[in-house]
Amino acid sequence: MPRYIAINLNEMATVGWYGEQPSSRDYKIFIIEEKHPNPHFHLQYKEKGDKDYYVITVRIKDFEVMKFKRGIPHRLSKSVFKQLIDFLKAPRKKNKIFQEEVSNWDYLINLWDTANEEDPVKEIADLDEMKTRGDFLYNAFVGVK
Repeated sequence: MPRYIAINLNEMATVGWYGEQPSSRDYKIFIIEEKHPNPHFHLQYKEKGDKDYYVITVRIKDFEVMKFKRGIPHRLSKSVFKQLIDFLKAPRKKNKIFQEEVSNWDYLINLWDTANEEDPVKEIADLDEMKTRGDFLYNAFVGVK
């Protein structure tokens, strides 16, 4: 009998964690199954209840911060952006599901397309260009000056 591995994406799928230290989990990146014309991911800093806790929505095509879902809107440091790009470019660890090397960025795009089949990713940011740019873009409605 064939053996299948199912990944449940009913609500949320975590791409991974990163932080200033190699083993820290300060930042969590995840995808939510939701109807939305702009493919995006969520970046969470810390845990609910922590003083500096926030969750932002980041557009996949250009890394624009579309909104602060939680927390006080503020401009994020360039080091947060650089660490995010480094994390997304890094390969995922091989395991039973990932037999071939795939980057966290490719995994994130695949998760969005799987969870949001009606609104697949059509434009993807070039991570090398994003690293050169060095910072998030901010939507005028975010409330960050």
